[in-house]
Amino acid sequence: RFMPHQMATFGDRLVFSNGIIILGFFACLLLVVFEGDTHALIPLYAIGVFLSFTLSQAGMVKQWLVKKGTHWQTKLIVNGVGAVTTGIATIIIASTKFMQGAWIVFLLITVLLLMFQGIRSHYKAVSEQIALDRRGERPPLPRRNIVIIPVSGMNRAVVRALDYARSRPGEIRAVFIDVDPEESAKVKIQWAQWGGGVNLIALSSPYRSVLGSLLDYVEEVLEKDQNTWVTVVIPEILPARWWQNILHNQRAFMLKASLLFKERVILIDVPYHLTR
Repeated sequence: RFMPHQMATFGDRLVFSNGIIILGFFACLLLVVFEGDTHALIPLYAIGVFLSFTLSQAGMVKQWLVKKGTHWQTKLIVNGVGAVTTGIATIIIASTKFMQGAWIVFLLITVLLLMFQGIRSHYKAVSEQIALDRRGERPPLPRRNIVIIPVSGMNRAVVRALDYARSRPGEIRAVFIDVDPEESAKVKIQWAQWGGGVNLIALSSPYRSVLGSLLDYVEEVLEKDQNTWVTVVIPEILPARWWQNILHNQRAFMLKASLLFKERVILIDVPYHLTR
């Protein structure tokens, strides 16, 4: 695997849509860089074409040498002559048109080779890390699940997230960061009415850092028991208009970004859809 998986995905018309889009983007970029002068692009085209021919013919030569088959000697000679001929043409074009823009092709080829090698190394490392144990030994599973619901105030979005959390197995903890005594007292009264018997944990934050205090609490739960999953159920408001998204969920977005890469932490969004 030398290319991202997305490049091998078929689109609605059964073609490699992502590859076509990227190819079209870079074609437009070349036209902009060369100010629409198609004559200046001819050296790049010529090198690309003959280099492709050379590589394909050389690949067929290797094919016949390795697998052989019926009349493989004749096919080997034909592809060998093709590889040599197109290779000579590539060298001639590259040497005569180098300063006219052909150097860009060699620069891009070098960058692409390094990029492809990096992609291949990454996919290989991923495969090794997620591969199942050949001995059939399954790693021990965490035995507990603690569900944490961040609460900034009482509203229908929080109640919906609480209802969802109560449908899941595990201990449920609602966490409220106390940065305003008056608001804290109000939330506690509302929680007694709407909390459904779930315990509300109020954490003080002397520096008024809501996100920091919540992250510290999650980290404390993880460190206390290494055999525990922590599921964070996040209430989110989904506005009726796309442009209204910038007015909501900024703290939820920052929370998800902070917890996404933590081990044994599961994030669940519970959306509340607005109608206007």
